[in-house]
Order: sequence, then structure tokens, then C-alpha cells
Amino acid sequence: MEFFFFNVTNVDEILKRAKPVVKQIGPYTYREYRYKDNVTMVENGTKVSAYNTKSFVFLRDKSVGDPTVDIITTVNIPVWVAMNKAQGFKAFFMAMMIKGTKSGFFINRTVHELLWGYEDALMERISKSTPEVGKVFGLMYKKNESNDGEFVFHTGEQNYLDYGRIETWNGKRQLTFWSTNESNSINGSDGSAFHPLLNKNERIYIFTPDLCRTIYMEFEKDVEVKGISAYRFTPPRSVLASKEENPANEGFCVTRNECLGTGVLKVSPCRNGNIHPVQHICAPFNSL
Repeated sequence: MEFFFFNVTNVDEILKRAKPVVKQIGPYTYREYRYKDNVTMVENGTKVSAYNTKSFVFLRDKSVGDPTVDIITTVNIPVWVAMNKAQGFKAFFMAMMIKGTKSGFFINRTVHELLWGYEDALMERISKSTPEVGKVFGLMYKKNESNDGEFVFHTGEQNYLDYGRIETWNGKRQLTFWSTNESNSINGSDGSAFHPLLNKNERIYIFTPDLCRTIYMEFEKDVEVKGISAYRFTPPRSVLASKEENPANEGFCVTRNECLGTGVLKVSPCRNGNIHPVQHICAPFNSL
């Protein structure tokens, strides 16, 4: 997984309403490992329960620098989110908190802090009156050595085509984040396994909590991985197409007035917590 950052180079000018000047810095590359934990056979071996644990290891030889040393100047996300959420009379008290904690609109933090978390003064102040708001902010905070909850998969014992198919996620067969049954559907596998005898004409469905939805992939080309012939499947354009281009995606609109264009998905509806950036997933995805 590669991370890139936009380093802001003219903070003083921006505060005087100048146009931001940024420089892209990256990649900072991490290898992601996934393994099944707490594996338990259920329903006489026809299904299996497991947790997908993820861990990330930094790859120095594939990165531009040291994430614990390199400093990035960027927007102070907790401040911007707090201001956006504090409407009306609450905005006055939020402005007092921001001033009292000496929180600016921009911050200087290491790449490691931005990704994996740092204690934020404003969040600490807010947490005193709103305990569900934590004191630490990071784009990947609590993602390392973590899991997204319990999956129940089909083993394929009754039908080989069901091998790896998700039966439930955290006890649910449907999501509740989106506005249509199709958008809330949990289909396919978790992307780590597929049924045997897969052919090029199939459409593969994958559910991932990181995207808060099910996506689908189609055959792209034949490839060779360490001497083994394989198929590469990738998401077509229609997966993240606008509702005008793909009407089936209208269910992913957060509101009628908040329908994003092709290539972007707003995933903040499924992110918990009051201090959280407005999160989007952008195409393209990595190929499988």
C-alpha cells in the first residue's frame, strides 16, 4: 500500500486568501498482511467463522524517506472537521476551544504521526465533554493489528460455487449505511478466496469494510505470478460511476444534494466518531 501526501508550501499566504501551493511527497510504502484469526467451524462444517486481522510493515526500499523523520505541512483535519460539525450557537464555543488549545488551520507532523496517530490538543479538550471522541487522530489510526469484525463464510461443502462466500458480517446480512437494498447488499467473498474453476467470463463480487460496500470485478488479462499462470480481475469504471452514468449507484449518494461524480465514493456514513475527516475512496483500485 502506497501513501502520498500534499505538502503545503505557502501557509502564510493561504491565510491571506492566496491559492494553496502544494508539493506531492511519496510514496511511503507498506506491505499489508492479512490472516484469519479465531477460526471456528460452524453448522456442521458448512460454514466457518473468522476475523480478518490486518498488519502493515514499512518498506524502506520502496519509499522516498523515513516516515518517522519526514515532516509534512498539511491541513489540521480535527480543526476543520470540528468547525464543520459545530453549527449555530455551538460554533462560538468551538471557536473558543480552538483558540484555547492554540490549534491552527495547518499543522506540521511526521508521516508516521499523520498515518498512525498523534494526540491532538483540540480532540483532548472535546473528549472531556464528549467521551466518545478520542484524544488521538490518524488517517490509519487503529488499523494496524486490527480487524473489522466477525465474518461467517461458506466452506463450499454443499456447493463448490459458494466457497469463500460471505454469509454474514458482524451478524448482518445487509448493511444499513446506504439508501437502497442493492447498495446495502453483502455479496461475494472478502477478496482472499474464490471458488475453484473460476472462468474469465465471471463477474467477481467482493465485500470490504474499508469501502463500506460490495464491489465487483471483471477479467482484465492473463498474467503470470512467480511462474504461475493467473487471471487478473479489476473493477470496471461502472463500480464508481456517477448515478447519471450508472443509475444503480444512486444508493451511494449520502443525500440528494451530495452525489459525487465518477471515480469517488464518500465513505464517511460508515465511519464512527464525531471527529473524523470527510473520507472518500477514489479510483482506480489496485488490481487483484
